[in-house]
Amino acid sequence: RGRDGGKSLRLVVLADVEVDDMRRELVRHLPSQVAQRIQLRRGFPSACEDLMRVSACSAGEIIVLADGGPHERADLRTVRVVLSLVALPVAPVCPIIAEVNRS
Repeated sequence: RGRDGGKSLRLVVLADVEVDDMRRELVRHLPSQVAQRIQLRRGFPSACEDLMRVSACSAGEIIVLADGGPHERADLRTVRVVLSLVALPVAPVCPIIAEVNRS
């Protein structure tokens, strides 16, 4: 249960990965009943249209994970996502937690 008065929080994952691949990865790491409650959407986390499609502006919290690859490029992609979030027509007012790599 979440901090929102006991209601269950909705978790949405937006990534440029096939939904079936994301689902398989979740099931590998989480109990099946938990993984099935997570909504998966394919899209570009730095694309404003995709962020609006997953209702980023009404999120309770946003977590931006660094992706693989060279640290500098991964960090640039993380910054690009955060900038896209604050550039939305209605920017999120929730905390945005962003993972960066140590160089």
